[in-house]
Amino acid sequence: MNEIILLKLGEMVLKGLNRRSFEDKLQANLHRRLRPFGQFRVYTRQSATYVEPIREGCDVEGAYEALKHVFGIVGLSLARPCGKDKDAILACAKEFLDDQLRAARTFKVETKRADKTFPMTSIQLSQYVGGELGQFFNVKADMHHPDLTVYVEIREKYAYIHTPSVPGAGGLPIGMGGRAVSLLSGGLDSRFLSFAAKYLGYTVKLLTVRGPHISAEETAEAVQWAQDNGFEMELLDLNPLQMKAVEFNHTDRCYFCKKHLFLELKRRAADLPLCDGTNHSDLSHYRPGLKALSELK
Repeated sequence: MNEIILLKLGEMVLKGLNRRSFEDKLQANLHRRLRPFGQFRVYTRQSATYVEPIREGCDVEGAYEALKHVFGIVGLSLARPCGKDKDAILACAKEFLDDQLRAARTFKVETKRADKTFPMTSIQLSQYVGGELGQFFNVKADMHHPDLTVYVEIREKYAYIHTPSVPGAGGLPIGMGGRAVSLLSGGLDSRFLSFAAKYLGYTVKLLTVRGPHISAEETAEAVQWAQDNGFEMELLDLNPLQMKAVEFNHTDRCYFCKKHLFLELKRRAADLPLCDGTNHSDLSHYRPGLKALSELK
């Protein structure tokens, strides 16, 4: 059988009557992210979400890397399904984890039985598979600090073999929080804010100012960061040097520059929430932009 991807969902599993809307949004986001890698079937059974290739030629490895960046997923692992029989499970583990077991000095097997009709207990199956793997690969068992943990899951239709999951992006599915606009200056504060808004389920559009007062390198770095993290982005060409107060080096030039900037950004954001990277430490310093920002309310 082909390898599949097992997904562990985040806090959305704690949702009540509206959990289905979170699951539907995540499904849509998953299908959109998977599209470049082939056709996949995505479904949820017994609290686990499965991503299965429908046809030969699907890029499972590429899909696996892409899904690490989908919000709403806290963990994911490559897995291989097999028949729900102890010898089929053993044979699958030998083939699927051959390289990892040969490289490991110690290992252990952990079994979960979502299907309680399976004739062996979790401990019995772990002991059987672990004993056979240990002899076959000449690797020692270590229940406390193993180099490798082999996971066996007995579920509704198949058994699955996989190794420990890797962290996902976490948070909530993008789109569940609505839409928002974030002002990206290129610094850490605005990047953190933009990413946090995504984590909370917002579809975030970035606005970044480009002009003679900002280096081309700084703008290019902001654009690259937005692309690398999957943000929609708009560049605003503004030249504050054309303003008289700035041109004449007025003592309030920073205030007038920021006021002009924020008014244009607010206009571009329209009725969407507008977020900026102001933090608490800014309040104890002279920041002309804070006065301009407060006047937008």
